[in-house]
Amino acid sequence: DMWSALLDGPTDVSRAALDLASELHDVAAGAFLAGVAAARTTRSGRVAVVGGVRTVRGGGPVLHEAGFRAGVHHAADGVEVEAHYVSEPPDFTGFMDTERARRLTTTAYRQGVDIVFQAAGMVAGQGVLEAARNWHEATGAWNWVIGGDLDERLTRESRLRPFVLTSLRRQIPS
Repeated sequence: DMWSALLDGPTDVSRAALDLASELHDVAAGAFLAGVAAARTTRSGRVAVVGGVRTVRGGGPVLHEAGFRAGVHHAADGVEVEAHYVSEPPDFTGFMDTERARRLTTTAYRQGVDIVFQAAGMVAGQGVLEAARNWHEATGAWNWVIGGDLDERLTRESRLRPFVLTSLRRQIPS
């Protein structure tokens, strides 16, 4: 027998297919905690979300942004939150565009942001982390990235790990 899993998809799909398990994650709650961490760590008072695509589908970056904003505002007064998206629907290539994610993150750092919550996925998220490393090499400043979905201190290559403040993890039960 073969089973399939659908993460953060419509729950009614599992009713139609007996071999499909569906699970929804409350990404906004996890992102809220990421926002609290950002608000309590920022030195500049400016933080940002870099998302792959401006969408709510599949626990999308817009839900990450909402939770992150709520967490920042809950934890500290006066901290500014920016949001930057690699692409807009119907263009869903933003999750795969490492270079554009790198450029958006670098621009945010140039404008005074010192912590970026990456909601861009594994591929475009690589660009977010590379921007933090490049910024450090160019300026000596330690700007942070809060990872999304996985513990990015464990999943990213060693040269990028020092720039990960913490990560929002979606735990898949066994």
